Amino acid sequence: MLYQREILETPVLYISHYFKKRSQEYYQQLQLVSENGSWEAWLKFFLQGIYEVSQKVTKTSRKIVDLREAHRKLIAEHFGRVAGNVMLVLEKLYERPFIKMQDIKELTSVSYPTANQLMNKFIDHGLLSEVTGQARNRQFRCGSHIELFN
Repeated sequence: MLYQREILETPVLYISHYFKKRSQEYYQQLQLVSENGSWEAWLKFFLQGIYEVSQKVTKTSRKIVDLREAHRKLIAEHFGRVAGNVMLVLEKLYERPFIKMQDIKELTSVSYPTANQLMNKFIDHGLLSEVTGQARNRQFRCGSHIELFN
């Protein structure tokens, strides 16, 4: 509802996780509404969930912003003349923390060898790690970004 009314830009409040963690209480509250019309207790339970999920999302969002700024600073300090292309790749990684060599090549409009050099810079600075273990069609991930959601 908050997303549909454009109060939130993206649907980031996943109340279902709160309900799943408290499934017994969730079903009990629903049962009480059904049997006794205990709407006040249900709303209190639901709003507590919204509060807890909102707090968690806010904390995670702040960590993402801090991590992004740390990555930008690292790039500005260590990537020299290729920093512009690296920033393009970084922004893409914050949309989706997995990337392939072909994605870098297309995103930056550089040759395959140049894309490979960019990827190696990412790896050397700990921004990405290879996840497939293959020599071809390799995929990389931004582990520090993914870990914020665990």
